[in-house]
Amino acid sequence: MRPLRWDAAGMELFGTGALEITSSGRDSVRLALYGEFDRANVGELEAAVFAALGRTVRFVDLDLTAVTFADARLLTALVGFLQEIEDRHGRLRLYANRSIHRTLEIAGLAPLFDVIDQSKDEVR
Repeated sequence: MRPLRWDAAGMELFGTGALEITSSGRDSVRLALYGEFDRANVGELEAAVFAALGRTVRFVDLDLTAVTFADARLLTALVGFLQEIEDRHGRLRLYANRSIHRTLEIAGLAPLFDVIDQSKDEVR
């Protein structure tokens, strides 16, 4: 396993992508992703997200507004996160930029998620 890498702002780095825990409570967490995510770094991202969830987290806000590239591997990971949160009887909410929202729509996944499109400020 690769050693963890952090930047000066405290974000965990994964190749060209990064993860930041922006807030955390007993049963909730808000995570922000930055940069590019593909098959080269999503496995590490998944491990970090599941570690951030711990045992008691049921409510997750995942901010994808600063994600500049996402391939099918990230979409698969998002579905895995959703399944885990639903198993906990919780809620996963995605904050998406226009590009990520469109990618979810094209893949047919947008209806599965509570997506807040940051380009329009409305819930879909």
